[in-house]
Amino acid sequence: MERRKVLSMILVIAMFFGLTACSQTETTEPSTETVTTPAAVEELTTEEPTVEEPVEEIQKAPMSADGDPIKIGYMGQSEASQFWKTVRDSLVYYSEQKGIELSVAVTDRAPDKMSAAMDQFIMQGVDFIVDGNIVPELGATFAAQAKEAGIPYLTVDMECGADYFFGFDNQSVGETMAMAAVDMIKDEWNGKPDLIVRVSFPALGDEVMMRSTIIPETLSESIDISDVEVAWFELDFSSFTSEKIMQKATDLLNSHPNAEKIAMFGIDDSSASFFVTAAQNLGRGDQVMAFGCDTTDSALQSLCKDADNNTISPFRGSVNTFVQYYGDEITNIVIRVISGEEVDHYNYTSMELATAENIYDMFPGCTRDFFK
Repeated sequence: MERRKVLSMILVIAMFFGLTACSQTETTEPSTETVTTPAAVEELTTEEPTVEEPVEEIQKAPMSADGDPIKIGYMGQSEASQFWKTVRDSLVYYSEQKGIELSVAVTDRAPDKMSAAMDQFIMQGVDFIVDGNIVPELGATFAAQAKEAGIPYLTVDMECGADYFFGFDNQSVGETMAMAAVDMIKDEWNGKPDLIVRVSFPALGDEVMMRSTIIPETLSESIDISDVEVAWFELDFSSFTSEKIMQKATDLLNSHPNAEKIAMFGIDDSSASFFVTAAQNLGRGDQVMAFGCDTTDSALQSLCKDADNNTISPFRGSVNTFVQYYGDEITNIVIRVISGEEVDHYNYTSMELATAENIYDMFPGCTRDFFK
């Protein structure tokens, strides 16, 4: 945790959401590209990602058992998701630095694209598969296929019974938001909200939903919410567009016309930001304090604006999960597994709530441009 915080303060670190990162993504044909040289990286991402590494030198990965470089197959979402683009760029960067061959398939949660990618990875003889699609049912199916082929399988920010997990401790995400809200509710609302709003997104699975389900329990440990309504803000993949989220938010707010102290907990930055926009459109922005996750551009710019102007906006904070280091952590897990080490099933990223008070400590240039 401390190493990550120190690094994040040294990096010059830059749009829109990745839901945990599940954003609305464009449809692209499944394709795989092997990253072994700067030219190959350039073909994949338009330019080779680079990042300052002032603290420690990145060590090369050992060869696989057959004497060749370790091969990873990664299938994930498109650049329409800022979070998942950063995950991919981080994997590209750290694989290149460590001498790992990385094949990337843009599959966008589509069963046919994932199936095609799996077939290609198995045919290529990859040593490890990483899944960044956030669809538990598909993840379980393809994890079973990988197991049958003898290939270790890791899911990113999704629990589906695969060999390994890397990403959020989702309960800690919810606890981090709720504990920060407690202090603000005490300071500004005398410890008593009128309404608590949390996101319901069942398609993401119970593990991810811990971000929302833990909220009332955590709040109740510090403030009395026994007679406060806790409303579900229901979303699914079909409704995950800006227009539909704001319409649902508008409907929810209109159904609670007398609520003047509304604590809203998003499952990501987008759900929180669009809820805030809906409230502002109704002239009720000053009645809301909202919290999100991922510190994507919408959150970053709002927090930096408040820091610059010494103002307080409805969007109060976002859980920073240090996504720029996902590639380092995941490739380290791969190396350890391939080397025969025993690796825990659950492996978690560092996290800390970004607010207007600390945003420039985490993002000195007020940017998430991790790789350049």
